[in-house]
Amino acid sequence: MRRSCVEYAKDFLKRDGPLSTREIYDLFLDEHPKKCPTMIQLGMILTRNPGVEKQHWATNERKEERWVGHTIWKIKEEVV
Repeated sequence: MRRSCVEYAKDFLKRDGPLSTREIYDLFLDEHPKKCPTMIQLGMILTRNPGVEKQHWATNERKEERWVGHTIWKIKEEVV
């Protein structure tokens, strides 16, 4: 059975807790390099999935010529 990129991303979030887009991307490169989406595709995949939500929105924060304001993602908690 073939798994989608969002299923891998949700597994990373369940295993490691809230992660930035960059951290999820790096985990993809390490564990599933052939299935790795681009950073833009990854953001779109996570945005459109109802089981994932943004914990911290992206900012335009820069440190030493590098942009560090990535969105932090987490698994959406179910309300009972």
